[in-house]
Amino acid sequence: MGIVDHVTDHLAEDEQVVYQTPVSWIVVGVPLLLMLLSMIVLSITNRPDLSGDPQAIVSKLWNLPFQLLYFPAMAGAAFGALLLVMALVERLTTEVTITTRRVIYETGLISRRSREINRSVIEGVDVWQWIPGRVLNYATVTINGIGSGSLQIRALDNPWKFREHLVKRTSRKTRQ
Repeated sequence: MGIVDHVTDHLAEDEQVVYQTPVSWIVVGVPLLLMLLSMIVLSITNRPDLSGDPQAIVSKLWNLPFQLLYFPAMAGAAFGALLLVMALVERLTTEVTITTRRVIYETGLISRRSREINRSVIEGVDVWQWIPGRVLNYATVTINGIGSGSLQIRALDNPWKFREHLVKRTSRKTRQ
């Protein structure tokens, strides 16, 4: 799935992975869009240069509004690149796993954050999906547990399949 497969190494003896899904590639989309827009603006603008003779300065002043976009576009491209690296790390190091006993959410490369909810205490699953999420098949999923709080996972890939596996296995266990 990602560059880190930490969950399968720490399962109990009789515990098995039922379903795993990554965070959607959409987390990379916004930083990539910011970086691309900044690069487009950089390609149509030139670095402001007001040196030279007075007639050249007047002709350069005509293009000044476009040239003033150069430095903000440069900052936008740098900021977009930083956000893109952070989003790629999030995408590649986040694991969302349903096992026969629990739901496990782990994220992080250097500092690792892990959250688990036992499947026996799951009260409900909320899926919030707006228009781009419906088109690109991602959503924010909130798993509500009895006495254990809730777990919110943003930009989860294949949210309805995730919910189906979680509810199907949980309801089967409660009927026995």
